[in-house]
Formats: sequence, structure tokens, C-alpha cells
Amino acid sequence: MKSNKRILFIVFIVIISLFLRSFYIIKYPINSRDAYRYQHLIENWEKDKSFNKSRTLPPLAIYIMRIPYAFANINAIKGGVIVNNILGIMIVLMLTLIVEMLFHNSYLSFYSGIVAATHFSLIMYSCNALRENTYLLGVCAVIASMLKYRMTSKFFYILAMAFWTSWVVLSRYEGIELLLVMPIIIFFISKGNIYLRGLKVIVYGFTLLCFTCIILKCIKFDDVNFMNYLHSIKNILST
Repeated sequence: MKSNKRILFIVFIVIISLFLRSFYIIKYPINSRDAYRYQHLIENWEKDKSFNKSRTLPPLAIYIMRIPYAFANINAIKGGVIVNNILGIMIVLMLTLIVEMLFHNSYLSFYSGIVAATHFSLIMYSCNALRENTYLLGVCAVIASMLKYRMTSKFFYILAMAFWTSWVVLSRYEGIELLLVMPIIIFFISKGNIYLRGLKVIVYGFTLLCFTCIILKCIKFDDVNFMNYLHSIKNILST
């Protein structure tokens, strides 16, 4: 597909995404209980300058939704909706990219983008102050990075997979699943002998740990909260 036509397709998908999400916001008021729960957490985080110590909720999605409230004094729920709309459009574009990498068909990726842009659940996630979009964006980015690594074997994509895995784990507890499967996937899609593959898995794990620590440091997630979070993960894995 020519680059000009590709750009037009992307613009068209973005316009459809914005239109449908704007219509949803006008038509349906925000009534999610979770949204009001997160509003409370966002406001307390900004007031205390740290995440509530009694909480063991994964912090990243809450922190990202907090940005408009912290820096532009926008209502916590409205700020969360703004953030999720941006993330939602990124998810649609990421899904379009994944389909193109899988099938090498630009027209099929465009049609997939239309389906994603008009999917009711993705629209609903974008129009509420929820954590789903942060998580879904990370999952899509992990898949895209994995496909690019399989195609090119470039070391950069191991780092990308590590970063986005960390992003997913810090967004929702479901991200723990990636911690279990990604080392296996990297081992089998990597090129080289068994020792080189094992080394790449070790590099992935070490980089994942580094990115996790950096993200937690950047969002000022203190040691008490981190230990509570690890304890919550331990409880999930033991059930």
C-alpha cells in the first residue's frame, strides 16, 4: 500500500474512533462504580503525594489517569476519560499494526482497524475512568514487539518486550500471566543455540526487573506499597 493511502487510512480510523467515543460520552453518562473508586484514589494520591498505603492495587493505570488532575486541575474522572480516549485510539492503531504484521495485508489491517474502532467494549473502556485501556495497550505492545522480534531478531525488541511486560504487570494483576509465558516464548522464537537463547531470556528478565523499578520510582510508589503489592501477587499465585 502506498504511504499516502496508508496515512489516509490511519486518519480515517482515528476520526471514526474520536467520533464514536465523543458520541458515547454525550449519550451515556459515566456511571461505573470503579470510575468513582479510582476518582477517590486519584484525589488522595495527589493530596498525599503518594499512593494510599492501605491499597495494594496495581498503581500504573491510576497514576496515568491522575496526570490531567495533577497538572491541569481537571476533574479526576474527566481526566481519566481523556487519558483513556488517547490510550484507546493507540490500542486501535496497535491492533491494526499487529494484523498487518501477521498477515502482511494492508487492506485487511485497515478493516481490522475499523472493527476495533467501532467495537463497543473498547469504546466503553475509553469513555470511563477505568484501568482496562492501560492494560490492553501494554498487551498489544508486547505482542507487536514479539512479532517484530520474530521477524528481525533485533535485540531492541527484547528490551521493548521487557518494558511493556512491566507496564502490563503494573497495570492489572492479570499481567502476571505474561511473566509466566514470555520467557518461554522468547526462548522458542529466538535464533541461536540453547545457551544463546537462555542468555536472551536472562537479559529479558533482568531488563524487566530494571524497568519495573524505574517505573515505580518515577511514579513515587514507595517501599511499603511495593511490599503490599508483592504480597497481593503472592496471594493470587497461591490461590
